[in-house]
Amino acid sequence: MNTISIFILILLTANCALGQSVISEKVSIHVSEGVSIKIPDNLKVSNSGVLTNKGVIDVKKDAEFDGSSEYNGLGKIRMTGTSGMQFLTLNDTVNILEIRNSDGLELNENLSISSILDLAEGKVFCGSSSVSVLEDANVSNYSTDKYVVTNSTGVLEFVTQQSKSYFVPIGNSSFNPIKANVNSSSRIGYGVADTGNSTYKSVERTWNINNNDNVEQNLSLSFYWLASDEEEGFESEDLFLLSFNDSDTTQIESSKSEDGVQFFSNEESINVGDNLKVNIVNISEQFTELECFKPFPNPTKGVLNIVQPNSLSILGKTTIKVYNTRYYHDWFCM
Repeated sequence: MNTISIFILILLTANCALGQSVISEKVSIHVSEGVSIKIPDNLKVSNSGVLTNKGVIDVKKDAEFDGSSEYNGLGKIRMTGTSGMQFLTLNDTVNILEIRNSDGLELNENLSISSILDLAEGKVFCGSSSVSVLEDANVSNYSTDKYVVTNSTGVLEFVTQQSKSYFVPIGNSSFNPIKANVNSSSRIGYGVADTGNSTYKSVERTWNINNNDNVEQNLSLSFYWLASDEEEGFESEDLFLLSFNDSDTTQIESSKSEDGVQFFSNEESINVGDNLKVNIVNISEQFTELECFKPFPNPTKGVLNIVQPNSLSILGKTTIKVYNTRYYHDWFCM
């Protein structure tokens, strides 16, 4: 077995040096348990090639599997580039994917993880692709500078078969993770964009929650952000969670964790039928002066009509005052 392993290493090194496909023309290579192979150049599997990995494949540059190729096994793919971001093109399931590149790894295809996504030394950039963490898998070694970057339409998806709590280490230009608690089987994708809410003072982030299971879910969620993510003038009190799918608001409690990361937990679960977009905003009392008219002569005593071009938008608690120079009265709209 050792002789075969050495031969494979020489074959792979030679092909990479020539810039050719490593595994092609229906060639099948098996990496046994306990065997580690280093690829000093690009790993390319094409033309119905098969790579079965029960050991460790250490890739220094990019890894590409075309649509006709096959990857399987319970081994590890370790990305260890030192000269820029690496790219992985593999629409399949990987048992362990380990990132040992400080410039990170970008996905060119949707990828599933069956055991561990290890962010040991770098980020994973989703781009337009998504990474799915399957039932018994997890994401390890995340931190404020090592996380899954949802910088486009791609998301970090968690697939569960039962009630479960998990931590979603996502971010964009900064670390903005979510702690989630689901009460049933689910397939939910999470992302975050570097935009806030233009109407209110807000955290300059929009969290995207995609229910990919087509079954209505009730989630308990905590959202985390850094103080530097807050819009100027944003206050850490009187916070609201704002969903702009249906414009409902839920008042939430705000606090600060020991490591200085700001967060809040909504007191009640959030209902997600399809997709949800979430902002964290300050909603303060606002006063808008509206012109009042009598619609016809001698109106009923005590009745006054307020006319404005657009409908009155009520968000949170709104106080409406009707007054002239001598009197005013308050109506409270909840």
